[in-house]
Amino acid sequence: MKAFDYVAEVSSVPIGDILRRYPLAVDYLANIRLVGGVDETKTLPEILENVDEDMLEEFGLDREEVIFHFSAFLEAFSRMEESIETISSITILGGRDKTGGRPEMLELTVTPGEVVSIVGPTGSGKSRLLEDIECLAQRDTPTARQILINGSAPPISIRGFLPEENW
Repeated sequence: MKAFDYVAEVSSVPIGDILRRYPLAVDYLANIRLVGGVDETKTLPEILENVDEDMLEEFGLDREEVIFHFSAFLEAFSRMEESIETISSITILGGRDKTGGRPEMLELTVTPGEVVSIVGPTGSGKSRLLEDIECLAQRDTPTARQILINGSAPPISIRGFLPEENW
């Protein structure tokens, strides 16, 4: 299914049914403060009719854009669910430090059930490390790290973003 198919679905199917069909949808709606107290028998466009414009502007969206963004979210996560195999390990291969110079001599493999803590002073790269993991970096981020799933580079179809051409 493509994003425009999801637009048709969220425009005609009650939000309660959408949330049961796509459990991750609640995360998107929570991020834009549309969870709790919502009439689950209404469609998303019907719900958006009663949402304050100022609240939507806070997210840089209008009512129509919420529907399109929500549909793209559903498409991305549905596509991802279809292609995900069981993850037995995530490996982080070092890139370079934030100045772009010194290489990181790092290879860290984490398996399900392990607990990992990331600590360091402000500006040391903790958030950047998490961003690299989240987008499954393939030496195409400012740090040039590579993230492997089960020892292999993940397919581009499940990546969290499209890489920039010139970092």
